[in-house]
Amino acid sequence: MGKSDFSSHFAKPSLLSILIPVYNERAYLRRCVKNVLAVSLPKPLQKEIIIVDDGSSDGTANIVNSLEAEYSPMIRAFVQKSNEGKARQ
Repeated sequence: MGKSDFSSHFAKPSLLSILIPVYNERAYLRRCVKNVLAVSLPKPLQKEIIIVDDGSSDGTANIVNSLEAEYSPMIRAFVQKSNEGKARQ
């Protein structure tokens, strides 16, 4: 890869995906996401936040959906109906 190939490759926006798995995190989720959003990245790096609620029973799913609506398309949310844990296949 020549020098011009290298610089043109990194001139395109790159995407950093930040995964936040949650379970019953109603009390802390909003603050956590706001802290992640506040981190600035070097250009041309952009971020997306993917939040996965694993069947929370404390209202976390409502907050997850609210954050997705508020910060779309930067935040994508996935809500599972039941708790399946990390080992779900």
